[in-house]
Amino acid sequence: MSLKQPLSGGAGLPRRAPTPYDGRGAGGGGLHRVYVVALTVCGSALLATLQPGGAGAGAGAALAGGGAPGGGGGANATAPAAEHHAAAPVLPPAAKWVHPLSHLKGFYTLPPRDASPRCQQSQICDGDHSCGPDGLGCVTATKERQDHVRKAIAWAWEGYRKYAWGHDEVNVLSKNPKAWFNLGLTIVDSLDTLLLANLQEEYQEARHWVANHLHFNDGSNVQFFEVNIRILGGLLSAYYLSDGDDLYLHKATQLADRLMVAFNTTSGIPVTFVQFKDAAGRAASGRNDAATNQAEAGTISMEFTTIGRLLGRDDMFDAGNQFWYVLLGSQNFSGLYCMGIHTSNAACSDPKITIGSAADSMYEYMLKQWVLSGKTQQVPLMLYKEAMGGVRKYLLRHIFDGTANMSFVSEATANAGTGQVSPTNDRFEHLTCFAGGMFLLGKLHGVTTGEPGDFDDAELGARIGRACYEMYHQAASGVAPDSIHYQAVGGGALPPNAVSGNLPPPKIRPPRKRKPKPEAAAAHAAAAAAAQQAQAAAEAERAAQQAAAAAAAVAQAALNGAPGAGGAPGTAGQPGGGAAGAHQGAPKPHDAGAEAEKPEQAKRAPVPEEEAQVQPGVVRHAPKPEDPLAAAAAGGGAAQPTRRLLVVQGVPEAAAEEEEEEAAGAGAGAARRLLADGDAADAAVGGADGDAPAEEPVAAGGRKPQAAGDADAADADDGGADDAPDADAGADDEPEADDEPDAAVAASPPPPPSPPPPPPPSPPPPPPPPSPPPPPPPGPVVATWTQLSQADFLRPEAIETLFYLWRATGDDIYREWGWNMFRGFERWCRLPTGGYATLSNVNSAPPQLADKMESFFLAETLKYFLLLFEDDPSVVPLDSWVLNTEAHPLPIWGTPADVKMQERLKQRRHAEAKDRARRDALAAALAEQAELERASEAARSGAQGAPDSRGGYGLAGLNGRPLATA
Repeated sequence: MSLKQPLSGGAGLPRRAPTPYDGRGAGGGGLHRVYVVALTVCGSALLATLQPGGAGAGAGAALAGGGAPGGGGGANATAPAAEHHAAAPVLPPAAKWVHPLSHLKGFYTLPPRDASPRCQQSQICDGDHSCGPDGLGCVTATKERQDHVRKAIAWAWEGYRKYAWGHDEVNVLSKNPKAWFNLGLTIVDSLDTLLLANLQEEYQEARHWVANHLHFNDGSNVQFFEVNIRILGGLLSAYYLSDGDDLYLHKATQLADRLMVAFNTTSGIPVTFVQFKDAAGRAASGRNDAATNQAEAGTISMEFTTIGRLLGRDDMFDAGNQFWYVLLGSQNFSGLYCMGIHTSNAACSDPKITIGSAADSMYEYMLKQWVLSGKTQQVPLMLYKEAMGGVRKYLLRHIFDGTANMSFVSEATANAGTGQVSPTNDRFEHLTCFAGGMFLLGKLHGVTTGEPGDFDDAELGARIGRACYEMYHQAASGVAPDSIHYQAVGGGALPPNAVSGNLPPPKIRPPRKRKPKPEAAAAHAAAAAAAQQAQAAAEAERAAQQAAAAAAAVAQAALNGAPGAGGAPGTAGQPGGGAAGAHQGAPKPHDAGAEAEKPEQAKRAPVPEEEAQVQPGVVRHAPKPEDPLAAAAAGGGAAQPTRRLLVVQGVPEAAAEEEEEEAAGAGAGAARRLLADGDAADAAVGGADGDAPAEEPVAAGGRKPQAAGDADAADADDGGADDAPDADAGADDEPEADDEPDAAVAASPPPPPSPPPPPPPSPPPPPPPPSPPPPPPPGPVVATWTQLSQADFLRPEAIETLFYLWRATGDDIYREWGWNMFRGFERWCRLPTGGYATLSNVNSAPPQLADKMESFFLAETLKYFLLLFEDDPSVVPLDSWVLNTEAHPLPIWGTPADVKMQERLKQRRHAEAKDRARRDALAAALAEQAELERASEAARSGAQGAPDSRGGYGLAGLNGRPLATA
């Protein structure tokens, strides 16, 4: 018999797919399966049974002990299905977040031509929408893409159902099951994916198996971490997404009770492996400390606080939070912790520092637990901020791989004795790609982890997402290797973090402009007016100083009687007319703004916006309008400061030097801006197309000017030594005394004594030595990578980050990247017999296949693909839901889905208490009635006398004949 049930037209999931068991009416003559869920007095032990019901039988989950007045099913079967399902589901309000970080659109762009190995060997190319050999390149509509993902989910399920039904996982090549915990891992892990994909028949197959075959047998040994995130998380998520199907809460309660024994350690940190025990065994178990790691110890809070709130169990709620308080007293390295720790006191047992394997989800849950709690639990948030500060300080690397600027998170080693952390090993795991989505989720909730000048959390998430995508893009198969190693181009290690960590963040398009407030506009206008007045005053003062210096120079020339005052050869008004003439007659090589604009060929030709080609990874941006240097740099020419003409000789040399240094600094500043913005192609100062720096002015006569501080010395040498007349030129030109006749000497009166010549002007003080130029800002670290692992395990972390990028920004490039990643899985991993295979070597097309299909491929990878192409923002909105590390959605405390379940369970507990009181009263009344009957019988017996006086009891007495005796 098919398990698929008829659906009511008005019933549905809180967000999307209708619940299979919603709205099944009592009428009809067909055979229905009715799940009767009985609640025990403590509210934690539910019994799910499967019994057939005939015509007229009610359907749905009935609450044991929840008797309804007039209900005809007895005291323990009185909660009709209508109470649980008939009411229309309460839909959450429309999502408030519709791409709240949309100003990040355009952070990356598709290249005009894709030259990647994936494009060349697998014909999966960015920007190419031809159908290709897989027929998927021309699928561009979002709805069609999501339909293909939905078909992939069904195909993966088909491979599992056909070859491994009821077992944990499947070996898809050998077509046999793979055991791990014997808990039907793939089935439970996939429940919410099937619900979100609206695959009703597959979902009901899964639910039927859970109801009849999922048992947590005492004595079973399981890995606490994996069972917690996959099975407990999967059951809780299915409970919420199915609109409160009690079957899942019952199973989750059974499992959580058996997992509680893992917390019997000195510190409360759970052990890695746990053995299921009954209540007596759990009570008798003692402490069992052992070594563990960060991920297994710190990935518990979301699941245990959720079920603790649902059941009202403080022991479960507190067990989930205990680890955060242990961390508060543990040794850390700027918020980072040793990967290996001990359950007794969280002491360091493995000094590796990473947020990758064996550590990743602990840091993820720091943020997500705070979000899940409705931002009420501050300890996890504090730990998260400190840890991300340590990530930025020790593990984060910023690189340029020849196509784009990007970032990745590496690993290091700590010294617990000295507190020092080694340089990173520059290893990058696919697992670490989750960090991009984590930074974005934090930014969506208003969390900032960087210091001023650091990359913003959202920008950092995009840069990490780009690095993860390139692992797929640069693999021949289009499927990523599991780990890689970065090194400098040409070999050798990357520069230390002190260099690669100081890159200025790229400018991005700012958020849309808002109209300034009136008071802000007035303040801005007043500041601008004051600046203009100050500039005008400075110009007037400078002009007065120049005029005074010119007048002093003219007076000094008249006093000295220097010839040429009227413009004769050798005067100060002509070139070569003295030391001063070098300043006044020949214009001084100008500063950056002394001449008109540079020739047009020295500038970059403007490119229309629609024709501009942006290098992949380089952000198109415009400089701030109030920054003249950036504006000049964007135009390709030299920066143009306020124009000043040097027209007189009296300009102080220090001022001239200052102006020349200003000109040189302006061009260097423009170049630094270009370099900081990622334009590595134009590293030359103000240059165009890599030519000589356009900032260098050319003096009259074709010479380049001297360096700042040497120009005046050169002028003095040229004009003072070679061109100017000697100081005693007048005495030398007069005739000697003995050349004249003696009579003339005797007849002439003696000349009056001439005044002594004025002392020569004191030379100006030597200029101070020029200050060394500031060091150039660090350029992008150009890196390449090699593969450490050639295998792929169908992991979800890269598509997880692309999902967060799409939800945050709405930039279609992330859907394009995700679609091309999906095409790689479809082309090479999909098997014709059902299911998807992992890869042992991603470097060839076709690649080498491996046998296993992981349960997280259905639970996480395909779910994130499905959500990436979901246009409805009310489907798992990130302001109302949080996905655990296995991508199982849980509602944030206080949101509609959470409040609805809490209120329902509260009413249920209230009804149970009332029913319990009613049953207790009924039992007391029955006991009292029995006591009265016994007393009455005793009274009657005493009035009739002893049995012997009546000839005995029984049939003989009734018939009037004595019984025969032996």
